[in-house]
Amino acid sequence: MPKEVKPISMDLAHRRFCHAGEQRVRRMPGFAEGIKLIKGSALKSPCPPCLAGKGHQLPYVTNKSIRVRPSDSLHIDVWGPISIASKEGETYFMSITDEASRFCWIFLMKAHTDVVKCYQVVESYLLTQIGYQVKSVHGD
Repeated sequence: MPKEVKPISMDLAHRRFCHAGEQRVRRMPGFAEGIKLIKGSALKSPCPPCLAGKGHQLPYVTNKSIRVRPSDSLHIDVWGPISIASKEGETYFMSITDEASRFCWIFLMKAHTDVVKCYQVVESYLLTQIGYQVKSVHGD
């Protein structure tokens, strides 16, 4: 003897079927046993989870008037000493990254005190070859 199925509303079926659309929910009784909808029922209004899931956020507005030029800000990282020296005996490494273009210079150094000399090479290159003046330097 088959078990009698109690009809459910369209809203309840919509929630139970993972917020499927109304047309899909109406076809469900034909796909599976034990599903029966109340005749004449319909979705009353869009449910809050459906509205939240289908909503779109507007893109954040970026201020185009503030433009960062290359070499406005450089970031310096120094690593070392490392346990294995390079072929020439360098045990320190220094990277200088331009925050606007993400261009990076890498220097090998024998001593930690060579940082100033490597920075001066990059600063003079930017000024003489490209015409950019360094405005700020960040480091650890």
